[in-house]
Amino acid sequence: MAHFDKAKHAAESNNLNEMLHHYYLFLRQAQDEPDTYSKQLIEAYVDIGNLFVVHSDFASAKSYYDMGYALSQTYGDADGQLNSLLGLCQTCLYTGDTIAARKWNRQILGMSGVSLPNRLHTFYLNHASDHMLQNRLDSAEWYYHKDLELIDKHGINLEKKFNSLMLLCKCYTLQNEVDSALTYAHMAYDNASYSDMIPLRQLFAMRNMARLYGRKGDTERSAYYQALCYDMRDSVENVREFLAIKSEQEQFEEAQNKASIKQLSLSNSRLQGMLLLGLIVVLLLSGMIYYVLRLKRKTDMNYQALFDRNKELLQIEEEYKLMLSKTHKTDQVSSAQPSATKAERDFDQELWQHITEVLSSVDELCAPDFGLIRLTTLVDSNTTYVSQTIKAATGKNVPTLINEYRIREACRRLLDTAQYGNLTLQALAESVGFTSQSTFNRAFKQSTGLTPVIYRRLSNQQSDTSALPPKK
Repeated sequence: MAHFDKAKHAAESNNLNEMLHHYYLFLRQAQDEPDTYSKQLIEAYVDIGNLFVVHSDFASAKSYYDMGYALSQTYGDADGQLNSLLGLCQTCLYTGDTIAARKWNRQILGMSGVSLPNRLHTFYLNHASDHMLQNRLDSAEWYYHKDLELIDKHGINLEKKFNSLMLLCKCYTLQNEVDSALTYAHMAYDNASYSDMIPLRQLFAMRNMARLYGRKGDTERSAYYQALCYDMRDSVENVREFLAIKSEQEQFEEAQNKASIKQLSLSNSRLQGMLLLGLIVVLLLSGMIYYVLRLKRKTDMNYQALFDRNKELLQIEEEYKLMLSKTHKTDQVSSAQPSATKAERDFDQELWQHITEVLSSVDELCAPDFGLIRLTTLVDSNTTYVSQTIKAATGKNVPTLINEYRIREACRRLLDTAQYGNLTLQALAESVGFTSQSTFNRAFKQSTGLTPVIYRRLSNQQSDTSALPPKK
């Protein structure tokens, strides 16, 4: 983009405020297209961060270094990561956050994609600055000299010497070694010519020289360098113009933030609407689940009632058979039964008695071929008379009555979980004479009001409950 090129040209011309202005214009256009302008964006973020450091605005500098580092990580730009991490580390050292600075410095040393000499240069520079902040000046001095040796040995860009030379000057100043400090201040001034920002770096060096010559008592040289600083300061730093450009960018960012807040408010309103709709759906589902559970509970209670009633009828029938087995005379049997109604006296009682005895024989009843013909043979009668007798006694036809007796036997076997619990329902149906599973299921439901599956489940539950140890 044109504004990026203009920013780089302004930097080469040492017009830093113009550089900042064009960088800001570039960011406004390129921030929405990071895939296209990632490398330029990273470089812009680092340069803007460096300029904020010059003006001691470390909070703003850190925010731009952070953006540069995040973008360089996303796009795998190793040089961008190194420059951003260097800025972050130095900014943390300026603000006294040594813990964060050490973290960034360790990360620099472990980076891949950057040559070891370049990593070591950055590491030495940061480590020395850390030691100087802790007033460990001998250690700081050693690391700065190691950095200068590294740059000379590996032919690293001479521009990178400037920081170590300036910091060595500061280190010797703190140790009150003014002559050594002046030596490195002059070396830094000479090294400034290798940079794109010659006047700015020269300004930094001359400030130190003016102070140091003043400490030596050389007022003439101190005044000379002080005058040069005054002449250069407005053209290089121009604080007022810098603040105006920064204010313009802050207003732009504030307008963007307001637009973002408005968009977020709209999104939040939509989200609230969706959440409200979701809450309504959840409440409806909860109501439906409650209704289904309540209906299930009611159904289960009805199933249990039917199960208990069928079980009670089976117990009554067993007790009645036991009573009949103890009675050997017909008149005793008759007296043990309730008095016969007129309808019951309209059919052959003796034949009906023989029919019920045959139906009570499990072996005969559960044979697959047991039917009207076999029943007629066993009671020594004919099919017409047997059918009429059964119809008169029960109001049912022969197959229906046989199925009812078979279903009672199936219920007994379902209750006897110890002996028949391992049988499948298909096997159980066949064991009581049914050759069709569907016929068995239909007859079972018609006779008991329950399906075989539900009956077995209730029977198993009752068996499990009865198997529990009694409460103490």
